[in-house]
Amino acid sequence: MFASGACVLYPPAAADRHQIVFLDAGHGGLDPGAVVRTQSGQRVEEADLTLKVALDALSLLRSRGFTVVLSRTGPGSVAKLRPREIAGGAFTSQGARDDLAARDQCANQARANVLVGIYFDAGGTGQSAGPVTTYDPTRTFAERNLQLAELVQADVLNYLSASGQHLPGNRVVQDSAFFDSARDATVATDPVMLLGPGGTDSTLSPSAMPGAVIEPLSLTDPFEASIAASPSDQRSIAAAIAAAVGQFLPPPAGPAPSLPSSSVPGQTLFAQNLVNSVPLVDVWRVSSAGVGQGSITVAAFDPARTELVLHAGSIQPGSNGPWLNGPEVGPAERASLLAAFNAGFKVTDSRGGWFSEVQTVVPLVPGAASVVIYADGGVDIGSWGTEVPASNRVVASVRQNLQLLIDHGQAQLQSPSNEYELEQWWGVAFQAAPLVARSALGITANGTLVWAAGTDVSIPALTNALLAHGVMRALELDINAPLVRGFLYSNPGTISGAPAVEDGALPLVEDQTQTAADFTTAGSGSAVVPHCTYITSCSRDFFTVISR
Repeated sequence: MFASGACVLYPPAAADRHQIVFLDAGHGGLDPGAVVRTQSGQRVEEADLTLKVALDALSLLRSRGFTVVLSRTGPGSVAKLRPREIAGGAFTSQGARDDLAARDQCANQARANVLVGIYFDAGGTGQSAGPVTTYDPTRTFAERNLQLAELVQADVLNYLSASGQHLPGNRVVQDSAFFDSARDATVATDPVMLLGPGGTDSTLSPSAMPGAVIEPLSLTDPFEASIAASPSDQRSIAAAIAAAVGQFLPPPAGPAPSLPSSSVPGQTLFAQNLVNSVPLVDVWRVSSAGVGQGSITVAAFDPARTELVLHAGSIQPGSNGPWLNGPEVGPAERASLLAAFNAGFKVTDSRGGWFSEVQTVVPLVPGAASVVIYADGGVDIGSWGTEVPASNRVVASVRQNLQLLIDHGQAQLQSPSNEYELEQWWGVAFQAAPLVARSALGITANGTLVWAAGTDVSIPALTNALLAHGVMRALELDINAPLVRGFLYSNPGTISGAPAVEDGALPLVEDQTQTAADFTTAGSGSAVVPHCTYITSCSRDFFTVISR
């Protein structure tokens, strides 16, 4: 029934959500779809563009625990066509119908929970530019069809806008709008046929699950064709589709992401961030480890349901850009924002490099402790060139800082014998004080990210707080107040167990609201925006944690 490379199932690459997504990469085989040219004259085929978007969405969805079925994984057709269904190097009308019908048959055989068809508009005009999403209003699950279509349409618009592509369009339309009553029903091969029988045609088996068809851009407009041909904008469209599916299929109930509070002496649960009543972030407070020391905040992020994003600040790491993820959280990311926290030292002091969004601001350093974010949404921490990156994964971002604080589950403290050695390894503390604000990020054996920070803490205390949560590898981030800071956000999650949240942001580190005025003589503290909450503009780079 299916051609080679068609109707392929991919298991989840993270904790299994037991939910199946069917992605249809439109056209293929002898049907290239629209063949157009961009503003620069580049020739592009619709079938190639839809496949690239589908493959990007595949990686993102698998990294979030979904099983994904692709209608096609290469340039060929979906159906195994017979010679009589091909004429003159093209599909006959029957061949085109059968290739389209095979996509529904694949989705139905896979028992998918949701269907998303990925096509591009090939007949649009200036008045019909921008994304358009279609749905079928005649099925028993018509309301779910509409809900999915609205999510896909909104997220595609938002993600493209966040990448600098501001397009018109609030066009969610019924599939019947695409049927011509005068058209011969025997050639009903429009992509919207994926969603159910239309017009007078009742010979195609309809899809048996909620679905929508997205046409993100109009290829007949050379400007929009140029956007469609851009790999970064293809990834934005794929990320929007993955986000919409995640919103449409909420995660099943599951356990808290890390260790229960009772397993660590002196630790109490401070707050949780829940989405659909499932805790995606757990935050604890660890009591003081000694005289003069403050408490340590420890936050764990569910690896199956959250994603890490590296942002560039207005000053650090440098003037490269423009950035999709810049000095403040944009509106598209704000809709899924759970938490944010500081990154590392100034790049001039980090003894490491900085890479993101295909831009190397500072060259990466072999052996440096590295936070690596992959294009499929996964994260790892390790020594650059030996432990990271994985050879078979595409790197999206790297933030390096010093050398590993923890490796193979063992502290790497270097046992400094004096203050000079301490500063050489772990940074110049304000007024040479060993007890300063410090932060660190680690990863456990099962991929859970654990962030720890405190206002007056020693390196051993910070390290022990991470080890108590099963961290295998970790690096120190920034030091000195007010550079060390973290927040939980009440949108989209619900913050429980903590004091009142102000302006949608809950500060996580005790006394992190100290201002830069308190550190006017400290070189590392004088050039910082004192009240940066990451949803306001920040001079230093930072990490956000978003829901998948």
